[in-house]
Amino acid sequence: MRANDLSQFTFKFVYSGHYKVTYFTPNRGDYYSALITDMELIDNTKNAEWAKLSDIKHLRSVVIRLGTHYNKYGKRLDC
Repeated sequence: MRANDLSQFTFKFVYSGHYKVTYFTPNRGDYYSALITDMELIDNTKNAEWAKLSDIKHLRSVVIRLGTHYNKYGKRLDC
């Protein structure tokens, strides 16, 4: 993971102040998906001109902690 590298994330605008963020793990291919309402976190990563590594790591930890875990085939793992 490097600064300004958001290639492991997808961002989908849901509605005002809410983004669905998906984080794809680099080795296994599984992913985590979470609804993020912290616009400061979105502004520091997705909307930033240059996203800092610390902000990207913070976004990753929030998505993993709050999100739903799926394997690479889309089967939910945290049931």
